[in-house]
Amino acid sequence: MELNNTDKHANSHLAIMGKPGVGKTQFLLKILADIRIQSNYQTHFIYIDYKGDVVDNQRFLEVAKV
Repeated sequence: MELNNTDKHANSHLAIMGKPGVGKTQFLLKILADIRIQSNYQTHFIYIDYKGDVVDNQRFLEVAKV
């Protein structure tokens, strides 16, 4: 994926849809961690964890250095 390639993509928006329990949150966390790693931790994001799904995910917090 080349999310920052404006020659291929008109904008940087992304929608993830699916039924409950199919892994939408895990997919999003993987994308965010990959973006952080590939940018050498220079790309930042704001993630609003209103359901509390991420706060206890130690693996993501360590990998993404958040």
